[in-house]
Amino acid sequence: MQIIGKTETGYTVMAINPGEDSPMQNHLGGEIAVDEIQKVMYAWGIFVHCYGTDSIMRACNSYR
Repeated sequence: MQIIGKTETGYTVMAINPGEDSPMQNHLGGEIAVDEIQKVMYAWGIFVHCYGTDSIMRACNSYR
């Protein structure tokens, strides 16, 4: 996994690399999973690559 950014509300946004498992249960493709306790958001790396980091960060920043 790699860090791709930090949201305006302080969440770290991580990209899950191909072949890695999500640390979040039931994290389906295309979804951004949120760990409220650790303040981490997880996005599948393939979607980060397809949509771009800016788009993923906009989506994460819209989370309240």
